[in-house]
Amino acid sequence: MNGDRKFFEEYAKELVKKKREASGLFYDELNDLLKAGDVVMNDQSLINKLNRGKYTFAFALQVLHAMGVKSIKIPDPKQAALDPDDER
Repeated sequence: MNGDRKFFEEYAKELVKKKREASGLFYDELNDLLKAGDVVMNDQSLINKLNRGKYTFAFALQVLHAMGVKSIKIPDPKQAALDPDDER
């Protein structure tokens, strides 16, 4: 797998995870917010999908939007740490 692609997949997974934890939302609460935006799945499917970290950019944006995230930083994989909270 391309190194940059791997970096971005891991970064997206960590970003969504950290934003969910920071929001204090439980998975079922997040799922209710997603359902209000026409993303319908059961709670366990959402948990599995987020923990696997394999989803489309559109799905990541839907999740971030449901959590109220207004902006994200897109890092340069050659210079950035994997941690979305790292402001390098």
